[in-house]
Amino acid sequence: RDYSDIGERAYLSQVPEEVTGWLQGKNPRNKTKITGTATVHEIWLEHGSRTKGNWEEVFGFHAAEICTAYAFAVYINSISAAGKQEYAIPTYVNVWLGEMYNRVAGIDYPSGGATSRVLDLWKRFTPDIDTLCPDIYYNDYLMYGSICEKYAGPDNPLYIPESGATAMNAVNTFRGIVEFGLCGIHCFGIDSLIG
Repeated sequence: RDYSDIGERAYLSQVPEEVTGWLQGKNPRNKTKITGTATVHEIWLEHGSRTKGNWEEVFGFHAAEICTAYAFAVYINSISAAGKQEYAIPTYVNVWLGEMYNRVAGIDYPSGGATSRVLDLWKRFTPDIDTLCPDIYYNDYLMYGSICEKYAGPDNPLYIPESGATAMNAVNTFRGIVEFGLCGIHCFGIDSLIG
């Protein structure tokens, strides 16, 4: 997270009421278990469902990632909203996944992005973003399916902005279309395969 004076003040401040109010409300993503990863709503429940307190008091171990995700989501959404005032085109957020190594935010992946752990929060605070899109470089059948399942939904069309140039990725792409409604994909490095 941001350890500047402004970042410290934000982290030590009270969690905004719009966040605690959302956590107490009825939201489909609040109630949906994301396979293998606790959501912000679940982290909040497991940490005592506090409605007052700073980020660490309300969210415990994952507070830094959740605080950063909230700040990024609100900021990125404001940029998208302003852009759509000029050009009414779809926007998406490219997501560096957290499903790797030890899954520690800020070490194994950049903290604050729309990873599966904070996907519910990102969906709530980015109404002017059309979809949150996972970069999927995994070839493993189970991992690929798990990620697609997390990101595909009626509130989030599945689009993969980055993927690997492998034969298994080609197979997974068809699987993504059939099983998860994949609506688009970019394959990185495809030009290097042409010799």
